[in-house]
Amino acid sequence: MKRILIADDHRLFADGLRFLFQFSELYEVVEVVTLGAEVLPTLEQQSIDLLLLDVSLPDLPGPAVARLVREFRPDLPILAISMETEAATVQTMLRAGVNGYCPKTAHHADLMKALDAVCGGEIYLDPSLQHVLLYSPTALPPDQSQVPDYRLTPREQEVAHLLVQGLSNTAIATRTFTSPRTVETHRKNIYAKLGVHNAVELTTRLLQRA
Repeated sequence: MKRILIADDHRLFADGLRFLFQFSELYEVVEVVTLGAEVLPTLEQQSIDLLLLDVSLPDLPGPAVARLVREFRPDLPILAISMETEAATVQTMLRAGVNGYCPKTAHHADLMKALDAVCGGEIYLDPSLQHVLLYSPTALPPDQSQVPDYRLTPREQEVAHLLVQGLSNTAIATRTFTSPRTVETHRKNIYAKLGVHNAVELTTRLLQRA
C-alpha cells in the first residue's frame, strides 16, 4: 500500500481525501501538513511513497516546495493538486519537478488514474489541462542544434493535442474532418520533429518544452 503525504492548507479538502482513501486497498493517507516548511521534516520522520502538493501554501509557493523535495527525495512521486488551471501555473509546477497535475475539481476516477500514473513513473496531466501542451513559438529551446525541429504547424498542434488524449487515427480524423491517412501523416511528422516514438514520449516531450 502506498503511503501518502498531503500538503494542503484546505483542511476540508484534505480531510475529504483522507476519508476517500480509507476505502482504497492501494493508497493510504498517513499525514496531512498545512505548511510547506513541514513537508521535509515529515519526509524525514516517516516513510512516504507519494506527495500530494497544493500549488499555494501559506508560507511557501508550491514550486519552491517541489524543488526542495526533489533535492531531498529525487525519486519521490509528486502530484500537484490545485484549483488553479492556468497554463502558466501548470507549466511552472512541472518545471519545478512534479510528476503530474490534477485539478481539485477532478472526478475520483481521474484522481486515482493520476496516482497510478505518477507512482508508475509516468507524467500525468489531467485531460482538462491538455491545452498546456500546446506549443508556443516563444518556447523554442535555446540550442536548436541539439534538438529536433520543434516548430509544429497549427494542424500538427491540434493532432498532437488529440494524440496525447489517447485517441485513434480514426477518432482524430472524425474530430478534425480529415482522413485517417492524413492523420497518420501528421502523426509521423510530429514524431519526427519531436524525436519521439509513441504517445507517452510525446506527452513527456511536450511537457518538457512547454
